[in-house]
Amino acid sequence: MKRSTSNSPVGGKASNPGAPDSPIRDRLVEDLREGIRTLRLPPAMKLTTEHLRKRFAVSQSSIREALSALCGEGLIERESRRGFRVKSMSVQDFRDLTEMRIALEIVLLGQAIELARPRWKVELASALRAILPNDHRVGDARPLDATWEVDHRRFHYALLDGYRAPIQHRFLDTIYDQFDRYRTLSIPRRAFLANTATDHQEMSEAAIAGDLERASQILTRHIRDTSRAIQMNIETWGLAERTGNIVAKVIEDGDGQMVVAITTE
Repeated sequence: MKRSTSNSPVGGKASNPGAPDSPIRDRLVEDLREGIRTLRLPPAMKLTTEHLRKRFAVSQSSIREALSALCGEGLIERESRRGFRVKSMSVQDFRDLTEMRIALEIVLLGQAIELARPRWKVELASALRAILPNDHRVGDARPLDATWEVDHRRFHYALLDGYRAPIQHRFLDTIYDQFDRYRTLSIPRRAFLANTATDHQEMSEAAIAGDLERASQILTRHIRDTSRAIQMNIETWGLAERTGNIVAKVIEDGDGQMVVAITTE
């Protein structure tokens, strides 16, 4: 999922226009970020500059810049004298991430409702129309695909975008990228989130009506319900060790269909 640019409604990470390799580096950052977010690059995977140089056919300086940028986003960890690894995942980290997401979204929601800009209402209504046909339905066994991810993030960003605060929105980008890793890991089927199916419409209606208290309650419930479903599946499928760290496993459902596939190789 490509991030928004700096002049978009949701902010985004601005590149350094003075750097000659900026376009190459920025594409590499996007490719690596997407690989991490979708678990094609699994947690704790070692990232060597030589391997990445051959894989992406870019210079080592561009690779180092890209890895450093993703370290700043918390998606990659730098190991002393050992290079880089994809950020590990743990149950406790996810709990902390959930609380940070709730706190930030409530602040942005309050700003959006207070300003109530006409364009905000129009964009929110448009985003709601896009997400509703693809929203969670009981018995829907389709996987959470890229289209749903785009529509879902677009709705939440539209809901929170009544006030442009680039720093807040860049932080929100990072939180969503991290949150998506856990959802990709443990919620492969839309039906698993059927209990949140009406939340988007309800919080949209409350926000447009100017009811901050109700909109905040629905938004908080929405995030917590999703978080509980993710944690429940992590525990049910044995994806967490006693230490709480997420481990790489392949899980199959009752029909023998692979629903989670992660490798540490």
